[in-house]
Amino acid sequence: MNKSLITALILLTCSLSLASERLEPGHSRPTDQPPAPTAEVLKGFLSDHQTVTFQVKSNGCTNKDNFELSILESHPAIVELVRTKDDWCRTHLPYGTTVEYTYQEIGLNYPNSFYIINKIETGLLPKK
Repeated sequence: MNKSLITALILLTCSLSLASERLEPGHSRPTDQPPAPTAEVLKGFLSDHQTVTFQVKSNGCTNKDNFELSILESHPAIVELVRTKDDWCRTHLPYGTTVEYTYQEIGLNYPNSFYIINKIETGLLPKK
C-alpha cells in the first residue's frame, strides 16, 4: 500500500470514530462522568410572594433537574443556583429558559429577605 492510501484509511477511521460521538438533537453527551457543579451565570431572576424564578441559559433540554440550590443559613439567607447537569442539546434559545422554586423549596418564608449571589449576564459588554 502506498502512503496516501494508508493516510486516507487512518483519516477515514478517525472520521468515523468522531462521527459516532456526535450528538443528535435532544440527546445527551456520551459520557458517564457528571460535570462538576458550577454556579450558574443568570440571565435574570424574578421573585414574587410565592416563588423565585431564575432565567438561565438553555440549549433546549435545561429544566429544574439540572440545578440545585445552595443556601447559606444567615440573616438574610444567601442563595446560589448551581448547575449540576449540562445541557448538551443544540437548540438556539437566546433568552434561555426559566426554572422556578417556591419559598418553601428554598427554605424561606415570605417576606423574608435573601441575597442571590450568582453573577448576572448583562449582555452589554462584549466578551474579552
